[in-house]
Amino acid sequence: MAKKPSKQRAEGMIRRRGNSFQAIVYAGIDPANGRQLYLRGSSPNEAEAKRMLRKFQVQVAEQRHVKTRASLRTTIEGWLETHELEESTRENYVWSATKHLPGRRGRGDRARHRAHSGAVLRRTPPVRVTL
Repeated sequence: MAKKPSKQRAEGMIRRRGNSFQAIVYAGIDPANGRQLYLRGSSPNEAEAKRMLRKFQVQVAEQRHVKTRASLRTTIEGWLETHELEESTRENYVWSATKHLPGRRGRGDRARHRAHSGAVLRRTPPVRVTL
């Protein structure tokens, strides 16, 4: 039989972090990577942190919180892996995504991509046909 989550985890908590207060609420399991998902926010005063905690609790109760931390690029890569497309259409989608989506240079983006295996998007130029 599965354990019941602790009362603190179910209700969230406020903790002191240096000169600020941090509100933390458990929001479930991230379906993209299987990790626990928490809503977090910090404030310089405890009253604001309590308001933030209540806001997070309402979002989780009404299921209006972010369900995953996967980036748009990761989501598109997963879709391209499973969707049946003509080769030329796939090449156009890949080219458009690599041109318009942020690259893998950002710190947070890179960390999210390490967990995602089998990258589909490559930095390749478009295929141009001249007649």
